[in-house]
Amino acid sequence: MKNKYIVCQRTFTYDLEQIANDWKVMNGNVAPTDEEIWELVKEWAEEDMRSPASRHDITWVDEDGNPLD
Repeated sequence: MKNKYIVCQRTFTYDLEQIANDWKVMNGNVAPTDEEIWELVKEWAEEDMRSPASRHDITWVDEDGNPLD
């Protein structure tokens, strides 16, 4: 085997602009603070990480960050 390491990662992407817009809709057009957005993303990430893994949110790369098939 030519690689020394294989890295497996779960990746979730959160659209901060969309989060802010949704927040405003739910909170009477009041914009969230950066801290409020950060707290919400942290909560979602904890929930997402506890969910069963799907093949769509796992990536495999070598030690140099090159994708593995």
